[in-house]
Amino acid sequence: MVIGPKSHLFKCYLDFDGEEEAIGNVSQGIDQKRLAQWSDYDFSKDQICRSCTFLPVCLGGCPKNEMTDADKSVICTPLKFSFHERILLNCH
Repeated sequence: MVIGPKSHLFKCYLDFDGEEEAIGNVSQGIDQKRLAQWSDYDFSKDQICRSCTFLPVCLGGCPKNEMTDADKSVICTPLKFSFHERILLNCH
């Protein structure tokens, strides 16, 4: 949870710049309907994620990016794309 400068509450730091993305504020509490988009998010529903060997590492990546249908190259951990090279570097 992130608290903005005007006491708005955000579930994600990526939303921090827009009050329209706030899920509530400190004085009035949390809007349960807005919070539900986050708590109902289930990365295991994504077929690409379910078949990925990195799923235990990333748990589906960034929920905010996934909920806004971002490209997998943004959602997935960069480690997924350079894992083999990094292992080889560490072995030498």
